[in-house]
Amino acid sequence: MFLKQLGSRLRERRELRRLTQGDIASALQISPQAVSKWERGDNAPDIVCLPALANILGVTTDWLLGNDGAERDEFEATGRAHLTTIGHAEYARPDLLGRTVNCAFRVNAWAATNAESRIAIASEGVLHLEQQFLLKPSSAATLKGIAEPVQISEVLGHNKRE
Repeated sequence: MFLKQLGSRLRERRELRRLTQGDIASALQISPQAVSKWERGDNAPDIVCLPALANILGVTTDWLLGNDGAERDEFEATGRAHLTTIGHAEYARPDLLGRTVNCAFRVNAWAATNAESRIAIASEGVLHLEQQFLLKPSSAATLKGIAEPVQISEVLGHNKRE
């Protein structure tokens, strides 16, 4: 069953990238028949081909082996964040997107002009950091690209505990 799933994944990804079996074979210096066998589920790529094959298809070796974990594309990072690929298929790279990431960049920009320490954190991301850091009381800030005001605390330094 694994070989059939692998073959299907390879074919779908190859077609998505608009490559032929011959293109894959040429890049890996193997026969097009070998690629055909992989896609039919009759055989699997040799383990030494996996890194190059993954690179050609724009995926990871984990993805090739079926260990992509759809649940890993979206995860909690003191808020929702999404792991996705950005850019043209020829040069796309993984990146993080989502309100949490956008907010972090906006808070960083806010801190550069509004915080004496130049370090700030959105209150939603504090998560008990007040035990480790001295925080200025939060204030609401309107940040470009974020609909509602964000509570921001300036980080003043480490909380010294004896």
